[in-house]
Amino acid sequence: MRQLKNPLVVLISLLLFTMAARYNPAQLTPAQLLAVITDPTGFRPLPIWLSALTARSAYAIVVLLGLVGLYAMFSGWRAHRVGILYAIFIALMGLRDLNVDAPAASIVAVIVGILFFAIGRVPDDAAACATLEQRLVTAFVVYASLMTLANCALIVEGIGYLQHRFEGLAFHPNALGQMVAITGVAMLSITVNQDYSRLLRAWTLAISIGDLYLLLSSGSRGALLVYVFSAAMLAYQMKASPRLVVAALLVVLALDWLRDLINTSNPDILLRLVSTNNDRTGAFLRMWESFMASPVWGSGSDVGASENAFLKSLAATGVVGGAVFMAFVYSALRMAFIGLRERARRGPEARLAFFGRIIAAIALSMMVDGYTVERASLSGALVLLSVTAIMASLRASGRAALIR
Repeated sequence: MRQLKNPLVVLISLLLFTMAARYNPAQLTPAQLLAVITDPTGFRPLPIWLSALTARSAYAIVVLLGLVGLYAMFSGWRAHRVGILYAIFIALMGLRDLNVDAPAASIVAVIVGILFFAIGRVPDDAAACATLEQRLVTAFVVYASLMTLANCALIVEGIGYLQHRFEGLAFHPNALGQMVAITGVAMLSITVNQDYSRLLRAWTLAISIGDLYLLLSSGSRGALLVYVFSAAMLAYQMKASPRLVVAALLVVLALDWLRDLINTSNPDILLRLVSTNNDRTGAFLRMWESFMASPVWGSGSDVGASENAFLKSLAATGVVGGAVFMAFVYSALRMAFIGLRERARRGPEARLAFFGRIIAAIALSMMVDGYTVERASLSGALVLLSVTAIMASLRASGRAALIR
């Protein structure tokens, strides 16, 4: 509870929640607009006041990023490679889209990129590193709690649906699915960690169940893939018994049955898994064509697809920005593997694996979504904070040599 009073914990949890709440009815995609026109009853938007608030989240993100960055810089923390690479990439996207007639959005994008550099920092002092790692875990739990409770409240109200798929505070059902797939398994990993108090473990269990329900309601097949991968990784590291795995599958089926019972119009994600409908091949081809049209500098961020982060980075920023993005992913995964190698259930090693799984899950989601390639990306912020936590844990335990 003492950690909840720390300003850094509050700032980071609010920052992540603001990045997660990006609903904006004025920015519906052509496919979404067509769906609304075809079946208006299937579109149940958020209240006007809430949608207006989330539509202005970009400015709140700039402010929060700036405050976190100032906290880090005044604390004397040093920038790390992953943060520098991602900041350069986001800034390149903003510069690539710079429009003299309407420069506001691009200028904000460049500022966001600079501020991402500010939050990708880690202390040199071992004691400060140990404290920072604990604060980042607390901030993640607070963010996951806020995000899950807010979206569950919208489900209870029966709003936030797009064509009977729940998108809640996100800007698309797939974005919500990826979000809760990552947080759901992360909260579950705290639940099975005996180092934490019973009260916290009970709370994170409830949040993880809520996230799983939200995932099933989103109807995102890619998000379900990320969830299964992350859960399997957790089960392997925790050496879970077959009985526990079977019990987990029964919980999933029970939640899916409950969701169908409450909202019969919502398409069953388990049935969608065997669907032959494929809308990604066309998106991949369009992004490749956008890249080939301008292979050096790209065609700008508005390439009309978000089904693959690697292709989208190339289509948006060409080989120049794409190479920076690939270097960012490689550097982040390298840190994730360091964390995932530690399989002990107790001590700092457990938290190393906790953050390593978050990075690995986001890296997998990049194959089926492009949400990391955004001007104010929740996925990007989670990767940077997870890398920071892993580096802080290694320095706190005297194993900083692994970072090099």
